[in-house]
Amino acid sequence: MGIAYHPRDGTSIRAGYGRFYDEWNGVAQSAQNIAGTWPSVVALFLNSQNPNVPVTTIGNPLGMSPSGLLYPSDTPFGSSQFYYDPHLKTPYVDNWNLEIGQRLATYTTFSLAYVGSHGGRLDLGGRRNTAEFPGPGDAATVASRRPFPYIAPTSYDDSTGNSNYNALQLRLNRTAGKGLMYLIAYTWSKSIDLACSGNYGVEGCELQNAYNPSGDRSVSGFDLTHIFSGSFNYELPFGDGKFFNPSNNVVRHLTNGWQVNAIVALHSGVPFDVIYQGDLANTGNTFVRPNLVGDPNPKQRTTSEWINTGAFVIPPPYTFGDLGRNSLRSDWYRALDCSLFRRFPIRERLQLEFRTEAFNATNTAVFSAPANVINGPHFGVVTSTANAARQLQVALKLNY
Repeated sequence: MGIAYHPRDGTSIRAGYGRFYDEWNGVAQSAQNIAGTWPSVVALFLNSQNPNVPVTTIGNPLGMSPSGLLYPSDTPFGSSQFYYDPHLKTPYVDNWNLEIGQRLATYTTFSLAYVGSHGGRLDLGGRRNTAEFPGPGDAATVASRRPFPYIAPTSYDDSTGNSNYNALQLRLNRTAGKGLMYLIAYTWSKSIDLACSGNYGVEGCELQNAYNPSGDRSVSGFDLTHIFSGSFNYELPFGDGKFFNPSNNVVRHLTNGWQVNAIVALHSGVPFDVIYQGDLANTGNTFVRPNLVGDPNPKQRTTSEWINTGAFVIPPPYTFGDLGRNSLRSDWYRALDCSLFRRFPIRERLQLEFRTEAFNATNTAVFSAPANVINGPHFGVVTSTANAARQLQVALKLNY
């Protein structure tokens, strides 16, 4: 539902709210998770290749043999697979917004908006059936601390996730007029969720303690605090029908039909954190986070020391770390793409366009997040970039 109000000439107020259910969210992954990992369909198929040789008995109705590598074990409980709650609920999101728009000039408008959303019943993944609390002990002791001691810890998804998003959005827009068009937009926002971001954690899923998901409530893996984008198209005011129309035919021909374009994009770095790879807490999980003991920002940031590695320490055995999920940021993003066009009219409905374009025109390197495993190689070192080097291209385009 929505409302639009026109209090005076040149001013508009709009507001809206909606709830949306996503019946097909993650359907491909859900189908994959219930495709069947036990018993092995491949093994059963191989057993049935010779119909004259019976392979099933009353004691072994599936006809499985422990001698072959393709054949599964007697039960699926000893292997880690991907499973989900059989009572998964349909995820939903509530969206709402309030926008005030004002016309500033004949071609120019400005708008100020608040945008918010809340997601519920979202997929929350992670390693489940781990020990309910850390502690020492061998495999049998750890198993005794699990809700189901006879089932190995395994990946498991349920519908207990939630998220929220709030944003302030500014926009200055000029529609095409007198050869000039531009759009400038800025967003200040925050997205927060529990442990997992994106469909089945595609933007990252870190559940350190399955029995305390709220401990991993933090900014989403795709959260960008500041986003700025700007673009313009300008037809140079030279030539027939323009402000400057040289009387000399040669000069008029050389200056007619030129257009300059540019797009600039800036946004905050992508969130990440530091982990210890291994079951240090002795619960059956695959990682814990380290403890933060100092300022994670180095005095001089370089690709070989993007974070202050001395600010993190491995927690004592049988404990969880206190570093927050997604508490660090990679390099901030900046890009400038620009182009220069020249149109050559051939006939009334036919023209040739010459285009020169530059992507990442400044050839600026945006660095990816550094290696974030405290007990792994190259910890704190950036080994790649998040963008491509400058690319130049020249093209001819025929419009008809």
